[in-house]
Amino acid sequence: QLLDLGIHKVISFRGGRNRVKLMADLFNVFNIATIRGYESNNMSETDFLAPSSIVPPRVFRFGAQISF
Repeated sequence: QLLDLGIHKVISFRGGRNRVKLMADLFNVFNIATIRGYESNNMSETDFLAPSSIVPPRVFRFGAQISF
């Protein structure tokens, strides 16, 4: 159910000698809060089955790379 998307576009100029690469990424598109680990599996502990980590929330990333 976890979905990551990425889009990349390369733009060439000056006869193909120089390039600009534009990037956009989207992580955890559906914003699923899946539990990745638990504090304890011991039933006598107070934190029995308390989540210790979950999948990070939706994240956008934009970037550019210049080649010359």
